[in-house]
Amino acid sequence: MKAAFAALLLLGGIAHATPAPMIKPPAGWSADPERASELATKVAALKPFGAAKVIVATEVYVPPSPGVALFVTRITSEKLPGTPLEAARHTLEEFRTTSGKLYAWQDGPDAETSAYIARAEWSDMTVHTQTVARLVIVTTADGLVTVRGECLSSDGGDGAPVNACTQALASLDTGVPREVRLAQSSTAMAVTATTPAPEPEPEPAPAMTRSEPARITDGQQVRLSPMTIAQSKPEADRRPIYLGAGIVVLAVAFWWNRRQRERFEREDEGGGAAKPRRVREASRGDDDADDLAAAARGDAPKDET
Repeated sequence: MKAAFAALLLLGGIAHATPAPMIKPPAGWSADPERASELATKVAALKPFGAAKVIVATEVYVPPSPGVALFVTRITSEKLPGTPLEAARHTLEEFRTTSGKLYAWQDGPDAETSAYIARAEWSDMTVHTQTVARLVIVTTADGLVTVRGECLSSDGGDGAPVNACTQALASLDTGVPREVRLAQSSTAMAVTATTPAPEPEPEPAPAMTRSEPARITDGQQVRLSPMTIAQSKPEADRRPIYLGAGIVVLAVAFWWNRRQRERFEREDEGGGAAKPRRVREASRGDDDADDLAAAARGDAPKDET
């Protein structure tokens, strides 16, 4: 609420009741006289148009559920130090510069009501609030009347009350009869800063000198689509296989050597008298052959001699 009070203080004047209604509040909303009186006390200390006589009326409305509030202020001024057009331009500029960090702005004359209407939206991250405001300016031959409404809501507030408050801003009324209003002109009301100042353009990049290498992009920003590179599968480690085969070969070699050694040891234990079976059979065959030859000659066999 402090942010709304600070914005509305710049409208200044002396608080008085007004017979004409300033706004049609949303259905079910109730007036908050205590908060309206507090706002009027703060506004009374300021004088927006110097020594000009002003009449200020304030109203505050709140819904049954907290989170949003509607502030309305109407200023009626007479015997201005300057022209009504200058006062109107000053009011419009003041409305823009005191609206916080704007993210939406719209202003222009309304031929149907002979009024100049401005609408602003801004947020305040320090207190986590959002504001939608509407200002209606009406000039007469010798005075100026402005009525301003603000819907102040906290972050995360219920959307239905906020929408109802924003729609109620369309019913703002200055209370000035249509026949005494002066026609408004967007050219006459134009101020130097009715819209948010544009952000400064970035400085252009320095031209490429001859000492710099050529770029294939030619200064343009090239964006490549993401690529997927498949990772190669690691080769199988064959060293365990080779090691196992070597162990098997060594085991076979050891086994074969052991068998040969055991065979030689058995032969050494039998001595030289022992002859192989084939040698004995061969010698027996030779004796038989000799006996047959002797019988053919008529000689006695070897065994008989």
